[in-house]
Amino acid sequence: MDRLFPPMLYLISVIFCISIFTALPILAISTAAAAAKIAYVNYVKAACNSVTYPPLCYASCSPYAYKIKKSPLKLANYATISALSAAKNADTMVARLAKLQGITSFDAATIRDCIEVVGDGIYELRQSMKQMATLGQGNHTVLEMAMSNVKTWMSAALTDEDTCMDGVGNSRVDMAVRSKIRGRIVAVAELTSNALALINQLPV
Repeated sequence: MDRLFPPMLYLISVIFCISIFTALPILAISTAAAAAKIAYVNYVKAACNSVTYPPLCYASCSPYAYKIKKSPLKLANYATISALSAAKNADTMVARLAKLQGITSFDAATIRDCIEVVGDGIYELRQSMKQMATLGQGNHTVLEMAMSNVKTWMSAALTDEDTCMDGVGNSRVDMAVRSKIRGRIVAVAELTSNALALINQLPV
């Protein structure tokens, strides 16, 4: 046993050293990835400080920081995705309200109007995203046209959201109905406003 111990000890030492040197590159990669993630999150936070609702911008876009990296176009795109997702959720909620028993005919008409304009807003947000997908392609004139279209669609979506809020703001609308709809639509409008602000900052 005494004669076998030194070779065994040597073998264990070699295995230990190999393990250490193998782990070092992995550790370096992990550290670099963590540093990059922090940098991307900080970029999103700094960029969101330029919009009207910075905390909402950061909350909605920071989960995508690793995909956004430091791209203004990707940041604007994910901000638009967040607005679209919120608009679709709001549309579903408002549609459910329309089916509630006991609502007045005035409330029902207001809800229908809101569903219509929110639906228009969803379509316009989707069109914005389609146009954004073309940015970076073609000559300067084509880019300017695409950017103009994006801004037009986004502005139209924001107008539709405001129209819904104006409708439910009528004092004849039931307080509970007004509160539920307004809370959702305000969030959608703020997300859309943030997205439009980021789009307006994109270089053409």
